[in-house]
Amino acid sequence: MKNEKLKIKNWVLCILSLLLATRYSLLATTQLKDITVKSDEKQDSISIGVSSKTKYNIFRIDKPNRLVIDLTDCEAAKKDFKDATQFITNIRSAQYKETPVKKARIVIDLHKAVSYSAKSTDTEIIVEITEKKQKVGSRKSEVKKSTTTATASTVKPKAIR
Repeated sequence: MKNEKLKIKNWVLCILSLLLATRYSLLATTQLKDITVKSDEKQDSISIGVSSKTKYNIFRIDKPNRLVIDLTDCEAAKKDFKDATQFITNIRSAQYKETPVKKARIVIDLHKAVSYSAKSTDTEIIVEITEKKQKVGSRKSEVKKSTTTATASTVKPKAIR
């Protein structure tokens, strides 16, 4: 009888532990809250509000020009933002992956190629977009070829005495 009570107690503790672990994993997923854009003459600043700190990856795609931001362990509803600026034509977000790890994706459609930088706090990721700077040496410059004409003359050696 004592053994059976101990077994039941262990099973109950095991089930409670599993329920708590499941509940904790559901709470651990970050939520994408909002996306706002501020623009001035030199740059666009995109603020991505999240419910808790999350890992992110940003990369650029050409043809067509886009910035893609993947948020790890994050959930997002499908949304379109029609915030057109000097660099941005459209922003959209959606759930990109469910398993093995949830990933939300934000795609920023761009008018042209840009430079970007990002920084984050516990509840915000800020992406700054600026004009893409031309790399040094990437401009094709004219190279003038110089020609040098050399003339050879014959010198007679002097006799040594």
